[in-house]
Amino acid sequence: VLKVKGRRIEPDRYEAEWGYCPDYTAIRSSGVKYIQMEGASCGAVAMNIGAAPTNYLEWDDIYSRKGGKYSLTVRTFPTESTSFDVLVNGIIHRVNINADRGATAEPVIHITLNSGENVIRLSGSETLPPVDYIKLERL
Repeated sequence: VLKVKGRRIEPDRYEAEWGYCPDYTAIRSSGVKYIQMEGASCGAVAMNIGAAPTNYLEWDDIYSRKGGKYSLTVRTFPTESTSFDVLVNGIIHRVNINADRGATAEPVIHITLNSGENVIRLSGSETLPPVDYIKLERL
């Protein structure tokens, strides 16, 4: 029997491909799609997020050892200016992006995480730009 001791790490990056979407489908044209994209951190992005209440991208395993204030960066590949919502443990934060075609956008918001598990959800009334990842940094 092997016994391993240690402390859980506090990840600072969550790839879009790791997120959950109830509307995900590999068959029909609506719902979140995970596609390869040049320039993406792990080679893929989530796209077609938003435009329906159940078409969101969610990470329900955002871990913080102590909780507290963090900056949250959402890396996207926008083709036009847009806005979307980031829900952190049920609290809505509005994100606005002024797009430069062909460039990435990395808007930053300040959030509060609880100690332990947290939930972060990206959603919008319109379709969000392709999402690469979210990144957390303790303030």
